[in-house]
Amino acid sequence: VALASAGADSFEWQGSLAAGGLRSDVASLEPPFGLDMHGRPCAVCDPVLEERVDRQYTRRTDCGNHTVFGHDDMKLVPLISFKRAASDTEPETNAWCETNVQTVCADSLWNRDFLYQAKTVDYRRDLQWDPHYCLFNGWLEPEVVALQHDFEGLKRKSEEVCQEEKYAFAKWNTTMTMSDMDEVFQPSMARGTPTPREAIFMGAWTCAMGSSGCDMAYCAYSFCKLPDGSLGKYDDCEGWDPVKGMPIHPAPTGKHGR
Repeated sequence: VALASAGADSFEWQGSLAAGGLRSDVASLEPPFGLDMHGRPCAVCDPVLEERVDRQYTRRTDCGNHTVFGHDDMKLVPLISFKRAASDTEPETNAWCETNVQTVCADSLWNRDFLYQAKTVDYRRDLQWDPHYCLFNGWLEPEVVALQHDFEGLKRKSEEVCQEEKYAFAKWNTTMTMSDMDEVFQPSMARGTPTPREAIFMGAWTCAMGSSGCDMAYCAYSFCKLPDGSLGKYDDCEGWDPVKGMPIHPAPTGKHGR
């Protein structure tokens, strides 16, 4: 979900949170990081995995105008300030697009399919950060899973979620910056799992970036609560399908007990 800062050109993304899937060292421009269609560094900007696709998608070509990669000043700009409604000449935009960070969310909104992001990420079985992030934000609950295929319904739900009091402390709609997010994310990644407060802060970060709907759908698609109390990934969860995601009814149960 996040980004780390140890200098202008050394953001490190790990996990996939909220991601979509943030990991590795972008300075090297090695996978899973890469370049966008204009040759600029981007993070979590992969296309959907072919085996998960049942429709045609397009990708935005106008992102990265305020990239954080190589630009320390952009890390200090309130993320909400990148949000702009559509005009007669330009489409709406937000920090997902403008910063070139997790542009898979910008593409999810562009395609009006929140599962786009989820279908770009193959989360590693040995990692636990994202499942706990999802759990602590309440994004594995049936009411979220039920909306994973409903773009307008999940868009409304995500907007309501961002207004919940538990996210207010993060000041996502006023002053939160990429640097603020990094200060919370990196220590939690070093431990392997977030605390509830860290997870909620990161949930607020998605609100500041422009929409929590992408991560909500990613959580609902990718993870589940198993009968033994542990968290499952993908086909650990009964009824999971690479195209359709988690079943809505019945509630997911575990097959492998992990």
